Amino acid sequence: AIHAAEEFDNDFFTLEGNGNHLQIIKNLLDGIGLSWMEIDTDGKILYHAAASVLSNYLVTLLDLGFHMLQKAGLSEEDALHLSKPLIEKTLSNIFRVGTEQALTGSIVRGDIGTVQKHINVLQQVNPAWTNLYQVLGKQTIQLAQRTGKIDNEKMKKIEEVLKNDKKKDNFHLSEDETEQTKNNDANSL
Repeated sequence: AIHAAEEFDNDFFTLEGNGNHLQIIKNLLDGIGLSWMEIDTDGKILYHAAASVLSNYLVTLLDLGFHMLQKAGLSEEDALHLSKPLIEKTLSNIFRVGTEQALTGSIVRGDIGTVQKHINVLQQVNPAWTNLYQVLGKQTIQLAQRTGKIDNEKMKKIEEVLKNDKKKDNFHLSEDETEQTKNNDANSL
């Protein structure tokens, strides 16, 4: 089978299968100067799921972020205008240095208080958003661990905050963590 990787680039194809037909397709793509990569048949469904995450779900995440900005008081136009440089810089950094080095934000900084504040406001504004924030937060912890930028103690505390389903802040911060949150609030989004 031949699959146009529309999610990535219209001139790139993935191939899977075996036999003479596969070689004919490879030769045809080579002959017209198109890029291709062969994938294992067993990985085809996971490949497609990954393409859905990288394309469809990215659009959904951005849409959710735009809705949050609108709920915070921005117009749809202002939400798009404000977020464009952030999105472009993030994607540029990912392709320039990789996901580990491109990761920024409260989780990789170990800013427990800000994560708790996010959860609290999401519970108030739209509780369904909280679940997604928690799931993505747990995945972000794994990415942050790979960077080596977050220590185990802060990581465990953030994991606890992300598990907290309560509306109220039942997670108590030390004086140092409270001060760090105040400083981070003044210096970040």
